[in-house]
Amino acid sequence: MAAADAADDNNDERTPLLKSTSSSHEDQGSSLAQNAGNLLANWWLWELIEACTSLAALAVIIIILFIYDGSSLPDWPSVFTVRLHLAFIGATVVVLANFFDPFVQQVVTYRSRSVPSGSTPAIVKSRVYAARSDEGLPLPSVVDLSMKAGIYNGVFDIKDNANAGISYTCSTGDCLWENFTSLAICSRCVDITAHVEKECTNGKCHLLYIRNGPTLSGLGGQINSSTTNISSELQGIEPSVLRFTSLLSKKVSDPDDALAVECSLFYCIGKYASSVTDGMVDQRLLASWRNDTARLDTNFDLILNPPTSFSNESGMQPFRVTHRAAIALNSFMSETFTGSGGINNSGSAFSSDVIQALYDTSNLTKRIENLATSMTNSIRGQDDNVTGPAYGTAWTNETYVHVRWAWLAFPATLIL
Repeated sequence: MAAADAADDNNDERTPLLKSTSSSHEDQGSSLAQNAGNLLANWWLWELIEACTSLAALAVIIIILFIYDGSSLPDWPSVFTVRLHLAFIGATVVVLANFFDPFVQQVVTYRSRSVPSGSTPAIVKSRVYAARSDEGLPLPSVVDLSMKAGIYNGVFDIKDNANAGISYTCSTGDCLWENFTSLAICSRCVDITAHVEKECTNGKCHLLYIRNGPTLSGLGGQINSSTTNISSELQGIEPSVLRFTSLLSKKVSDPDDALAVECSLFYCIGKYASSVTDGMVDQRLLASWRNDTARLDTNFDLILNPPTSFSNESGMQPFRVTHRAAIALNSFMSETFTGSGGINNSGSAFSSDVIQALYDTSNLTKRIENLATSMTNSIRGQDDNVTGPAYGTAWTNETYVHVRWAWLAFPATLIL
């Protein structure tokens, strides 16, 4: 009994020691937790984490915008992928977005620009003119129907817009060609009204004429055209296609109502600038070169070999007009542009529709320029088996992403 009581007394003495040790551990844990809490509170750790996260999100947004700035819309990833990425980033900065969302919306805009398409446009040009039939066979001393159509189209075109008749392909409706050269027909007209002589009585004229040229007599409006060689200004130009003079008066009896124009049409090399905008072709003759030693000959072709400085092409073959085609065209043009006609109280009569067209035009010089362009279109449109077309660049519009970086200044300032 005494031993048992002694053991109980020993247990009672050890129990406070265990309790003291356990309480000490609890106090230490509580102190560490309190210190950690104070550390978090004093260092603003959560705010730092949030700021770093926002900065990281802003950096990711900037990187994405930098990568796709200027990219066309088809080059972007799928809508689902982009939205998924932006949704993840946006969720991170959703609180800040409430403050600067209007600024973020202004960062990305969509613009339109012209870019080359995959197609290659072409426009006709030529190095050789040789009259050919529809079957592609050479015609002996006969003007081909395509050239006749070009002549009539040029004369009867009241809008003087032969440039629109050139053959080309442009699938996008907006194409551009670098300057190129082609065999062409050029023209030059000179006002020779000063050469007109008049026979008048009592202030009324009954005869208008040009020495070695056309004559008008009688009353009413008249025109007379013929092949001539009058103006000294045209003496240096070889009229390899035609040289003619038209004398006309809408009222012969009026001594001040008279107009005389001498024109020369000749083969030349033209340098062209061509483009198509909104489906409308525009071509301009930038410069021309001619060879006045290339004269009509029944046995030899007309050769035109411009200097390299004009064509910007080295080692190219000379341009050529076959002698048969040249003789045939000169003969046809001389016949077509020789004639007369007029209008009076009894009616009107013209030797041909071409002569009537010359009488009715308000600007004879411009009409002849249009004629030369239309004839050039015919030459360029023929397949001479030597010259290929001029190739250019077809343009198309695309929508692309444009980043306006200045609008990121305020959101970045809020984060910083």
